[in-house]
Amino acid sequence: MEKSSSIKEVDYLLDNITCCYTTVNGGHSKGNFASFNLGLHVNDSAIDVINNRKELTSYLNKKIVWMNQTHSNTVLYVNSSDAKANDVFSDTVPPLGVQADGIVTDDKNIALAVLTADCLPLILVSEDKKICAAIHCGWRGIYSGIIDNAVKIIREKNTSKLYAFIGPHISQNSYEVGEELLSKFVSVLGEEANKAFIKKEDSKYLCSLEKLVRLNLKKLSVFKIECCQIDTFTDKSYYSYRRNPITGRLATVISLS
Repeated sequence: MEKSSSIKEVDYLLDNITCCYTTVNGGHSKGNFASFNLGLHVNDSAIDVINNRKELTSYLNKKIVWMNQTHSNTVLYVNSSDAKANDVFSDTVPPLGVQADGIVTDDKNIALAVLTADCLPLILVSEDKKICAAIHCGWRGIYSGIIDNAVKIIREKNTSKLYAFIGPHISQNSYEVGEELLSKFVSVLGEEANKAFIKKEDSKYLCSLEKLVRLNLKKLSVFKIECCQIDTFTDKSYYSYRRNPITGRLATVISLS
């Protein structure tokens, strides 16, 4: 697999950790899913998806914990046993992953993956590099407190400063929503939530998932936040559900060294 086309490494977060995200390129999937689709739940060929996941697993040289994401606020602590139980290569009908939209680990023998196709993938890692998290941040998850839930689990095990990485997601200019979404976020984040919305002439709003996440992380005293600034809707190197509802999923991955 060509790293430059399929996997983009994040080398500006912390030294000696593995953080990366995938593109649409360099895989086995076909048609609307071409070609490096990592989502088993989108009606792509399971064999093609498994082959794509094998490529990513080989690149990381670690088993990956995947999630069956449902836009919930559920966050789970996971370890090597979860990676083994959800091994997509061991069954004829591979499991979708642990039932969660966020996972946390201090196990250096595994990697954590979050799947997206416009939603915001959020990575958290402690400054001492002893614990990390992968979180699926659609607006429902952010609104219902998934980031708070992840940080709570981290803080039960670690008090080091937290660093954050925001992976490829739909940008504010591409994400039109109704006024009711602004009201929801003002109710949980206060008036500062207005900073994440731009009103249009037709009474619709442009919503910034990144700004909502940043406001949430600021409230939680996250030390440093980096963002790759890739708009999945406009950049065809990435899957976008809004651009095409029949599409694949990219992965954003974190692993401790």
